Amino acid sequence: MKNFLKKMLIAGAVLAATIAIGMNRQQTVSAAQANNGVSDNGWLHVEGTQLTNEYGAPVTLHGMSTHGIMWFPQFSGQTAADAVAEAGGNLFRVAMYTDEYAGYVSNPQAAKDQMYESVDAAIADDMYVIIDWHVLNQLNGDFHNDAAVDFFNEVSAHYANTPNVLYEICNEPNDGSGNNSWSGTIKPYAEQVIPVIRANSPNSIAIVGTPTWSQEVDTATADPLDYSNVMYTLHFYAGTHFQWLRDKAQTALDRGYAIFVTEWGTCDASGNGGMNLTEAQNWIDFMNEKNISWANWSFCNKGESASALQTWVTEDDIRDGVQDYELTESGAFVFANLRTETKVSYDYSLVYDNAYYAAHNPDVAKAYNNDSAKMFQHFVKYGIKEGRKANLTFDVKYYQANNTDLKNAYGDNWEAYFKHFMKYGVTEGRKSSVIYNGRYYVQKNNDLKSAFGTDYLRLYKHFMNYGMKEGRVASADFNIVIYLNNYPDLYKAYGNNKAAYYRHFVNYGIKEGRTATVRKSNYWYGTDYSAVYSYEFYIVKRPDVAKAFNYDRELVFEHFVKYGMDEGSQASASFNPAVYKSKYTDLRNAFGNSSRRYYMHYLNYGIKEGRSAV
Repeated sequence: MKNFLKKMLIAGAVLAATIAIGMNRQQTVSAAQANNGVSDNGWLHVEGTQLTNEYGAPVTLHGMSTHGIMWFPQFSGQTAADAVAEAGGNLFRVAMYTDEYAGYVSNPQAAKDQMYESVDAAIADDMYVIIDWHVLNQLNGDFHNDAAVDFFNEVSAHYANTPNVLYEICNEPNDGSGNNSWSGTIKPYAEQVIPVIRANSPNSIAIVGTPTWSQEVDTATADPLDYSNVMYTLHFYAGTHFQWLRDKAQTALDRGYAIFVTEWGTCDASGNGGMNLTEAQNWIDFMNEKNISWANWSFCNKGESASALQTWVTEDDIRDGVQDYELTESGAFVFANLRTETKVSYDYSLVYDNAYYAAHNPDVAKAYNNDSAKMFQHFVKYGIKEGRKANLTFDVKYYQANNTDLKNAYGDNWEAYFKHFMKYGVTEGRKSSVIYNGRYYVQKNNDLKSAFGTDYLRLYKHFMNYGMKEGRVASADFNIVIYLNNYPDLYKAYGNNKAAYYRHFVNYGIKEGRTATVRKSNYWYGTDYSAVYSYEFYIVKRPDVAKAFNYDRELVFEHFVKYGMDEGSQASASFNPAVYKSKYTDLRNAFGNSSRRYYMHYLNYGIKEGRSAV
């Protein structure tokens, strides 16, 4: 069976993702998985003319539209979704007719049941899915408004937390006579429906049909809707619609609005006329150039030119994906263009923290009144190009200076360094800041090596979320224990708030000339051990310790504090714990054989009391 092994390997991951959706209806678990799908891109949003993923990177959706789901259920369920996903699509459009035979108006429950099955099938395949309120030839702006409000209220509540779903609220809102104008009927309808969707699912995208079979995107964008995350529908058929319609599309784009080709065909507008693949390629080139997402009409075996499947193809035939010989001329052309270009889905959380960005870029915080969404968009659009500081663990100038190969390649192109780190550097364990080096982190933390191996992405996230709080050493350039012990003022200020020392060193310590690699004192978490400890004396008395730690000053001192005192090891010419114990009966009665307590008594009281320890 085709791709059987691949299917079995990813089935478990798809199952986990499906369960996580937390939906009320029972999900079908599929073994197919979309290319460049939801797991790569997350929640989509509209930024200017572009559909972008949740990380701010442009993304395009390419896929297939079903025909009427009540008429071709065998090509709108899980088998069909699997076939589209395996062919490389990341979009499945579910066309639910309203007026026609067995449509929603006459049979709402049956239509909804088939719709839910189709949408859930796409979700199981990690695809984005359009729920299409498929109106045609509605007179005088009657798009079954009340029914549409009820329908979209139900489905948007059902899929409120599901990033896969986009809502196409009116397919082709026209009556063929010009009665359904944009400003007079279509826009007011959209202003009824969109708020209902947004009340349940604030981040979901609404796609709005335009006059004349969804061709007049220029008319619609001359009087645009006042909502974010809105796209305007453009439909074309290559045998009927030529450069003049692309000009309309360009007008909408020039005005700064996003369009979505939710339906297009390779033939004429009847769906059953002659093919024009030359013009279809012109459209493909235009959409690719403009990053316009699309769904082709249609994935079914209906005997018409626009169908992707041969008339004899059955649901069983495509259970292992669509074979070339099962495609029509139109289907072969579309499937050859179906796979989306894999775009990098940058995880900006690796290099961006909103509070940090606001604190270190007060001009941005002031300009956007500390609006977190706007500040993030500023960072993506401008901040990375300007090399601005955006979090504690990634310093773009440090990254440049400590990765010579990148400096030779990128010079002062700050954006290139940010994107390199997110795409490659973090997984390679590269030095990203003065406080973090992935390879050093795993070398110095054996428990993390056991847990994560050399999965440097997980190690980096561990350091960001836990390592600093735990006071872990992650760089040869910064040792938190040395830093806090070198500077009693910092310990007095921060105590055991370990993450604060990392922040202080990055934000102030370096500028102040403070050192975090060479011990300058015998402090250990607020206590000065100078009166009882000397490194030079201790390594002579305890050569076993010196050898075990390769004469590392920090580790030798740490051994003394944690173990040497308990063992009664003398570490200074000025203090012998055995002598101190033997001299003072009151201390022997109080402390017995607890060697550590003699050290601590001498430090805290004995010196002030004039007691001798030699």
